[in-house]
Amino acid sequence: MRLFITTFIALIGFCNPAKADVVNLNGLYETQHENAMIVPLDEGEKCEGPNRFLHDNGMCVEPFTSANHLGFLLNDDSSLDFLISLSFFNGHTCYMRKEAQKVENGWQYSETLPDNMGTCLLDITIEDQDIVVNTPEGSKCKNYYCGARGYLNDIRFPILSKVREISEKGSLDCIGVISDDCKGAIQPE
Repeated sequence: MRLFITTFIALIGFCNPAKADVVNLNGLYETQHENAMIVPLDEGEKCEGPNRFLHDNGMCVEPFTSANHLGFLLNDDSSLDFLISLSFFNGHTCYMRKEAQKVENGWQYSETLPDNMGTCLLDITIEDQDIVVNTPEGSKCKNYYCGARGYLNDIRFPILSKVREISEKGSLDCIGVISDDCKGAIQPE
């Protein structure tokens, strides 16, 4: 029996850990960060409020904490269903719900954008303890999927930022979306 256990443990050591680690990454990731909105003021109105302040440029700013989300679900064919929902200054966002194909060092999403806007290329890789989203130089994803202050370059979600497991494709469809069609879908807490 002891020989069997030792052999079993040795065989486990020869298995490809990268595939097992990726399967365990399926889930919803969330990072929080400080953000702010410019508050329009009527003439003569003061920048007052519990968190508001007057910026050096004369704008009234109200800071708040916002969350970024990444949904990550590896398919049986090694493709990756993903969702990215990012928040930026003054209400600008990036939002993508797509399927990326397996490439040598991670996954890549590729799309020819409408109206001659160019090509959207988006890379998702695992680097150290982070899931990293990047757009190669020349990619037009930002132009199509983000507001003016949004971007999709060097976005990092620590592996430890997973807030829940995801095991079904449809679970990604409504993350970050508030709609009657999304009742029962996973919503960030």
